[in-house]
Amino acid sequence: MDFSPNDDHELIAEAVARRCADFDDDYWSACDQEHRFPWDFYAAMAADGWVGMALPEQYGGGGRGITEAAILMREVAKSGAAMNGCSALHLTVFGLEPVVKFGNDRLKQTFLPRAAAGDLHVSFGVTEPNAGTDTSRIQTKATRQTDGSWRISGQKIWTTKALEAEVVLILVRTGNDPDDRFGGLTLFLADMDPDHVEVRPTKKLGRNAVTTGETFYDELPVDDWRMVGEE
Repeated sequence: MDFSPNDDHELIAEAVARRCADFDDDYWSACDQEHRFPWDFYAAMAADGWVGMALPEQYGGGGRGITEAAILMREVAKSGAAMNGCSALHLTVFGLEPVVKFGNDRLKQTFLPRAAAGDLHVSFGVTEPNAGTDTSRIQTKATRQTDGSWRISGQKIWTTKALEAEVVLILVRTGNDPDDRFGGLTLFLADMDPDHVEVRPTKKLGRNAVTTGETFYDELPVDDWRMVGEE
């Protein structure tokens, strides 16, 4: 692994730091105290192309890698934005990598350009109250319907951006074999449809500019093409 200085990396860090300088400690303190999402900050980062920097160029992204995205996050945190700033961005910057690698063409064409433009807010649903982060024990279930679509029911916790997000990258159980701990798990990019999804914000001691929530899924309909990879 090469740890020598990289001119591109230094330019990325400098550019991000300059943009973040527009949002001072008072801005972040107000966002945190008021439990207000940093919309102005997010819009500025999206306009500069940082939100989509790690997404493929063919979908409007910057085509850079996870290393460059990590440099972005380091500079955001260092500016004083800390996790309020990083959490506003990171699920779009990093979280859609499974869609990039394993999503079908329709899934990529529908969502990646919007994500790269900063127009799509994404949450991530894995952790559950009875499983923690042990994904082998999750219980949220997706059931296939006669028309080939799916219905998702269950509960997730620690869902970052649960109130702000339009979609959730959600890990669910589609297999029925209790001994098949990991083979029965499937990933979907589903809508946060308020008719089928209830969000209860979680009280926290910090990082209050970005919602963390308990999410309850009640027969959430998901089309088959929204599956990421294979069942």
